[in-house]
Amino acid sequence: MTNKTLEINGEVFEIVTTHDLRIGDVIQCNGCLMELRSRNERADDINSNAFGNVVWLRGYPITDDLGVIPAGWLTRDDETGSRYWLVQGNGRASWLRRVYGPVRVTD
Repeated sequence: MTNKTLEINGEVFEIVTTHDLRIGDVIQCNGCLMELRSRNERADDINSNAFGNVVWLRGYPITDDLGVIPAGWLTRDDETGSRYWLVQGNGRASWLRRVYGPVRVTD
């Protein structure tokens, strides 16, 4: 199955679930570009639904433009003192992941 793609400011992104996100991916969220540098996953013991495990990743802004994400949301500091945003969800949550190379934009 091919993911739906779209173009934002000359860059192509595909719509994926949290389960599809990997370390090194760049996502666009609320106008902010973030590089994912860690990934954790565990069973959702609280909701027990059909959307699978809970996944959380550290998203580090790669530009000074945070879009509409308030700077206060970057409240976590990692081991080096760098600030990051916690990207989290299950198989129901969707994200815009940057695509590299020639891609045909789909509707």
